[in-house]
Amino acid sequence: HPLRHKRSMILTDNRQTFCAEDEQGANVIVSLRLELDAFMQSKKLPFRIEIRLPYEAGGDGMPLSDTYPLLEQVGEALQKTMERDKLAILAYQFVGGGRMVWVYYARNTDIFFERLNDALADIDPLPLEFEAERDTEWDDYSSLFDALP
Repeated sequence: HPLRHKRSMILTDNRQTFCAEDEQGANVIVSLRLELDAFMQSKKLPFRIEIRLPYEAGGDGMPLSDTYPLLEQVGEALQKTMERDKLAILAYQFVGGGRMVWVYYARNTDIFFERLNDALADIDPLPLEFEAERDTEWDDYSSLFDALP
């Protein structure tokens, strides 16, 4: 059969960072991943998975300075593990209001959570919270573009 033209599915790590308010009115810093249209339109990543890590915050809701290395370590471990074969893609993350949140879009939730355990195996157990839902159209991700300053 004829060769079908495959849309380019190149993952970049270009981001736009901006300040916003979360549902509780806390100030958060959002890091929104750009250039994900091909992945969004492919409909191959229909599950939105939110990973929350509460932390001890200063008066402004931001992490205390000694917490940042752990947040970075967790974020990098997750992204490297999930994106190596595009099982899941980090769409955005935000920090503030006493929690760090990473939002992924994934092909499969069971494999995602198995792999999450592998990704964090070298890190002490964390009080992570999770939420997974079907968002085939990436409505949640798209809505953040309306929040851009």
